[in-house]
Amino acid sequence: MKHFKPGKFLENASLLGKLRALLISITILVVFAVLLTVSLVYSRYNSGRLLSQTGAQTDNAASSLANNLNTLEKRFISIIGTKDFLNKTYPIVTQSDWYGQSSGTFQEELSALNNADYLVANTILVSPDQGRIFYSLNTSPRSALDSLFEKGELENVRGITLLSGRSNPFSPNSDVIPMVFPIRLVGNYFQLNLEDTPSDLYIVILLDADTMRNSLMFAGYQEDIAHYALLSSDGSVLYPSAPDGTVRNAAATVLSLPDFSTGESAIREDGRYIEVRPLSFGDLYLMGISQPVSFASILQGFLGPIINITLIIILITIILSIVFTNMVTRPIRKLLTVVREIEQGTYTQRVTFTSNDEVGQLMNAVNDMYDTIQSQIVQIREEESSKYRTELKLLTEQINPHFLYNTLEEIQSEVLRQDTETATSMIQYLAEYLRIGLSGGSDLIPVSSEIRHAQAYVRIMNQRFSQKILFMYRTAPEISEHLILKTILQPLIENSIRHGFGIDASAPSASAPTIEVEIARPEDDVLTVRVSDNGSGFDEKQVLAIMKDNSEEARRHVGIHNVYQRLITYYGEGNIEVSAESIPYYQNTIAFVIHEGRARNA
Repeated sequence: MKHFKPGKFLENASLLGKLRALLISITILVVFAVLLTVSLVYSRYNSGRLLSQTGAQTDNAASSLANNLNTLEKRFISIIGTKDFLNKTYPIVTQSDWYGQSSGTFQEELSALNNADYLVANTILVSPDQGRIFYSLNTSPRSALDSLFEKGELENVRGITLLSGRSNPFSPNSDVIPMVFPIRLVGNYFQLNLEDTPSDLYIVILLDADTMRNSLMFAGYQEDIAHYALLSSDGSVLYPSAPDGTVRNAAATVLSLPDFSTGESAIREDGRYIEVRPLSFGDLYLMGISQPVSFASILQGFLGPIINITLIIILITIILSIVFTNMVTRPIRKLLTVVREIEQGTYTQRVTFTSNDEVGQLMNAVNDMYDTIQSQIVQIREEESSKYRTELKLLTEQINPHFLYNTLEEIQSEVLRQDTETATSMIQYLAEYLRIGLSGGSDLIPVSSEIRHAQAYVRIMNQRFSQKILFMYRTAPEISEHLILKTILQPLIENSIRHGFGIDASAPSASAPTIEVEIARPEDDVLTVRVSDNGSGFDEKQVLAIMKDNSEEARRHVGIHNVYQRLITYYGEGNIEVSAESIPYYQNTIAFVIHEGRARNA
């Protein structure tokens, strides 16, 4: 089963295609960020506006309803508080058999109350036992009036009270909200019953629920309010008569508030705002519920600007794609051409970059490397061939254009992945490796430079082969500037990486590959060099034979063979002691003891 790797489909794409794919991805992310930002900003703006409007509209609607109810109260007093009304009503209270003879009574008063306010649907008078109900003869009930109230529902009414909504008996297709005035006879006059005593008469004004709704919506401008509800002091819903789930849930939430009795609350629930305002009439509260806010409505408000912003971003992306791809790919293609010419030996005309970016620095390093190679070749040819034959072969191996080309290819991959930090690091490692390895043609370099040279090589190999090889070294501070024959660590480290850690070996690699280098000076004129790893190990006798044997088979192992040959060429064969020990996957060591004070070759 093949595993999908992110970015695998772009692996063989051109640099131009990869950059354009990157810019397109960035464009998509930017557009998404713009949409998200716009929606959040508008959502916050709309929430603040909706909260403010819901409160203001609920205030207006509460004020309007309270004015209507206060008007009805005043009109009731002006109509009912007359001597004529007392004379008509007195027999109801004092004569139990009077009901059957009074069908035409109270018609003037009932008609006046019916016309007291546009909210009034009908007005009725109810006897204390609810057995007799008087109504205007200009109207005709469509259903039995005795089912308008539950048995005993009016007995506990004290003061002006609004009951919960119910079906209108005079128009079954509409609802009414009963506004009850309990009346008690005191001496020779009637008064509103506020005491805990039985009432002698109930005057009930039936408020039209539909008219009340239209009045509330008109008073609140209606575009931001979805529902109004009239609540009693105990949280009961008086209007509407059949509240839906939204109103019931909102009422339950409001009732649960500890400060509900203060009469002014603002709550957010399910994308809506709930505002509660007390009426300046009785213990009543008006609850306003705002319209819900959807993400679609948010986008719709900003759809035009979003389209314009998106088109501008796409246009900018196209321009940047053309500019940046040319800026990035042109110098890299030019640099690769130079490297191939160096590899093929056709690099005759020097190419320079005026920019000082990573590619320009790399080009300068390549030119410096090329110049140094040419000067080294001239110098090597001028010296005696026996002393520098091995040196020339080692230099040829170390600065092999294939090694350089592969390293540059890896740097190019990092640039394409936009990992400029890694690309810059590899450029620095390569420049340091070349600078120290070439060292201006000098045979001797400081111990610290030799270690940096080896360290740069390990870092380059880690990048090229995705390794995590740990490089460790130990040297005494007093020998950091001591001169040592250059490039003796790198071939040994290369051998550990390629054969010990599985790059060129069939054996498995160590779980935590580590290379340790120790350079010490145990006594004057004696230098010890130890290179250890925890790789798959080697045959000690075979390694020593490869170093000391000049057969064709030994020469094929260029690295470790050349290290020993260069050491004995420079210091003298009697001044070099070599040892090899191998414990696979624990410690494999090649060590040299160099006697510097003895006579050596010039």
